[in-house]
Amino acid sequence: MLEEWYKKNPGSQLNGRRFDCRGKDYDTLNELQRAHIRGEIDLYEPTESYKIKWVHKMDNKGQFKEAYPLEETSKRMDLPSVSVQWKQAFKRRHVK
Repeated sequence: MLEEWYKKNPGSQLNGRRFDCRGKDYDTLNELQRAHIRGEIDLYEPTESYKIKWVHKMDNKGQFKEAYPLEETSKRMDLPSVSVQWKQAFKRRHVK
């Protein structure tokens, strides 16, 4: 129904052009976009991420010796979705 409406009412900016992500334009997509189309990932879902506190140990000379995570400090702090990150990056580069 929507496709039929677009054919009858083409936008002035598109001028009859359409992006076919599953057809001839598939090769222009990056690997994340292709995985999204194949259904392997969701670009609109927040990215799972955790914040963990670490202990850093040094020797007597101040040189790094070892590091290990503190128990019970893991806290889930999801990152924005990939699509939102792309929008933010575009705005940083192009919008002034």
